[in-house]
Formats: sequence, structure tokens, C-alpha cells
Amino acid sequence: MILAIKLQLISVQCDITAAFIHARVPATESIYVHQPRGFHRGKGDEVLRLKRTLYGLKQSPWYFFQYVTERLIKQGLTASKLDPCLFISKSLIVIIYVDDILIYGKSDDEINELIERLKQDDIALHREGTAEGYLGVDIQ
Repeated sequence: MILAIKLQLISVQCDITAAFIHARVPATESIYVHQPRGFHRGKGDEVLRLKRTLYGLKQSPWYFFQYVTERLIKQGLTASKLDPCLFISKSLIVIIYVDDILIYGKSDDEINELIERLKQDDIALHREGTAEGYLGVDIQ
């Protein structure tokens, strides 16, 4: 945040809607769940094999992070070797914390373009404000 102030960067905070249901369970892993209450397929005692992650699975945050990382790299950002949650391009800095994203850029247009490209790549981003509200931090 100090770097952004020194470089006079604009900040945008985004939240990813229903983040953990976006990522796919790798074919090499099998996760089974009981059928939800009220859902009866077959005899009713069958289990379902998940194709996507769900909230409550211990693997969900990791698979979701991989999902977002792939898409950010596809958009021309590079993951930092020192901090895997930091992504950098020539004109943008992106920080991820679970399902919250903080984007810094020289112009609002650059930031909006990235947000739109990520939305087109199946990431349901919701723009919420600036860095001042990120994770409940009050910056003055």
C-alpha cells in the first residue's frame, strides 16, 4: 500500500462471488459427498462424486487459488517468487487474499479492462471500492 501511494496508483477492491465453487476437482482426486437432504437419486443412499469444489472442503481454498492464478497469468500477470499471492504486470499490481482481490494501476481504465477480461474468463468479480476498505482496514 505504501508503494501504491509513492507511485500514485489507483486502487480497486473486488470480491469473487461464490469463489470456491469455481474450481474443478482434479481427475486424479475423488471426493464423494452424501446426497443433500431432499435430493433423492436412485435409492437415496448413493453418494455423489464432485466435479467442482464446495465450501467446507479442506482442498477448496488451494484449488480455487490455482484456478485464479491460471487466469491471472493468462491475462499477462506474473506471480511473485517471494509471495504467491502477489501478481505483477508492467502496469498493474494484483494481490489476492482468499476471495478478495486488490488491484492497483495507473488508471481506472487499465483496472476496469482487467476486471472485464477476468469476468469473461469465468471469474465472478464484484467491484466493491478502494484499498481503504480492503479486509476492513481503514487507511487515511
